[in-house]
Amino acid sequence: MNKPKSRAGLKPSKQRDKAASKQKLMEAGLHVFSERGYEGATTRAIAQQAGLNEQLLTRYFGGKAGLLAEIYVDFLRGQQDDGEYRKKPLGGTPGGEIEQFLRYKHAHFVETEKYLRIVLPELIFDPSLRARLDHSIMHRSAKILGERLTHFVGRGQLRPEVDIEALSLIVLCQSLAMSFLLRTIEGVGDEDILNHLSRFAATVARGIEQA
Repeated sequence: MNKPKSRAGLKPSKQRDKAASKQKLMEAGLHVFSERGYEGATTRAIAQQAGLNEQLLTRYFGGKAGLLAEIYVDFLRGQQDDGEYRKKPLGGTPGGEIEQFLRYKHAHFVETEKYLRIVLPELIFDPSLRARLDHSIMHRSAKILGERLTHFVGRGQLRPEVDIEALSLIVLCQSLAMSFLLRTIEGVGDEDILNHLSRFAATVARGIEQA
């Protein structure tokens, strides 16, 4: 006769079930938020979409706002190391590196547009949602760009007085403005946006590159 499983033996299975349920709720939340918007989405509709009990949404996320925050945090965690960008060879010049970064982030914004359409309006108007987020995650892409630009100082290609940290954050903000806001609000096409990004990188390069 088989011995009953101990409590310790059940824990991994329960953890897997919890993780699977949370993932289903997050995927369902993204689907329902996308279709109905944040205000129109209900916890009941999200739970039904996931095929789970509505109480699990409250237990795991504390409600709709917590679910939306976790969806965005999960998205940020998946992007924070910018692994594909790290693998790219260093650009030949600081301007070339900035353009490479902007093009990489453009592809990223195109891929994740549905996340940002849902989350950004709520981040602007809901202070409680902003308080749930680890804002340091949002600056890591800028930090990675800064680390790469630092190499050009040693090569004598970047002016030593350039504030690399501030420059990297400005480039990241410009990336959001052009690759998401222009595309989403103004309806500017990808080819035009990429041309704008190239011109922006060239303009920045004229101010930071060593003559």
